Amino acid sequence: MRIDLEALQAGRLAVDFTWPLGDRAISLRATFPDSYPRLRPIVNLQTAAAEYPERHVSPLDGNVCLLGRDTGQWPENWTLVDLLTSKLQDALNDTGQQDPQGEPAEFWWNLIALKNSYCLIDSGWGLGGATSGRLTLRFGFDPKDSNPFAIRAIVTEVRGADGAVLASWTSKVLKDIVPENEMVVPWIYRDETILPVNPQNKINELVAMFTRKPRPSELSGSVSGRIFVVIHKTELGPSQTGMGWIFILESGHPRVFKAPKPGKRVTAPNLSIIPTFRAGSTDIGARVPATGLLNGKKNRNCGSGGNWRTACGRFGEKWLHDT
Repeated sequence: MRIDLEALQAGRLAVDFTWPLGDRAISLRATFPDSYPRLRPIVNLQTAAAEYPERHVSPLDGNVCLLGRDTGQWPENWTLVDLLTSKLQDALNDTGQQDPQGEPAEFWWNLIALKNSYCLIDSGWGLGGATSGRLTLRFGFDPKDSNPFAIRAIVTEVRGADGAVLASWTSKVLKDIVPENEMVVPWIYRDETILPVNPQNKINELVAMFTRKPRPSELSGSVSGRIFVVIHKTELGPSQTGMGWIFILESGHPRVFKAPKPGKRVTAPNLSIIPTFRAGSTDIGARVPATGLLNGKKNRNCGSGGNWRTACGRFGEKWLHDT
């Protein structure tokens, strides 16, 4: 066992050690929170990312999900030894009693994605066996929001390689998030779960799958970009699989998309991920079942106590207008 002295000087207790598991020894790091033992220690695998199991382990840093989110699952009288003895083998082998929830791949992708950005999709869509095609995005681009910028989009239509419409957006959304800019981008499907293990390398691999690249679109006066979409198999709920979406934005100054002049230094475009948000009617209903009672209903504001536009603000005004 080795105590991380650098972390200790910063006021954190972190220890590296090996733990016997069957016929092998697992390299682990345990970090104890300031409120330990009231809160559980954090345990991370110290092996190569390619060796991480597909479930219950963060592909970004090897954090092992040993307990569910409910803090009541951590008894204050437990030690790190109790936690590992009781939970580590089940977590790494995907066995034992588990919380009834899925592990969608976009949870991990969204952690490394652009801030204050998103692309909306509907979990109820299907591809009808198609493996490639083009889809239409309506998007807004704000070069001043966030660092380096923010892009907010919604998939309005998905077509197969033969041009047949496979899916389209039918759910209501706020008018403020249905921008007027439009972009047609390529998509491909992979029948495997794609996780951000070694994220930058993985993003480069995904972009390389597209043999034909779309023409860059002007996002602002100084930024151009194009988007590649990888749809793949992912877990959505307990024993339920569906489609995961990875939106890759290639962006930069317009000149980086042009062939450089002889002797000039080549500047590559930046590659980043746009977060995936599920916002179809079935998605919203699944998260908050009580909203099903509001489907097809209208809202009426009664009473004389002030101006409802002032009370609700612009958000309320737009929502009521669309409902």
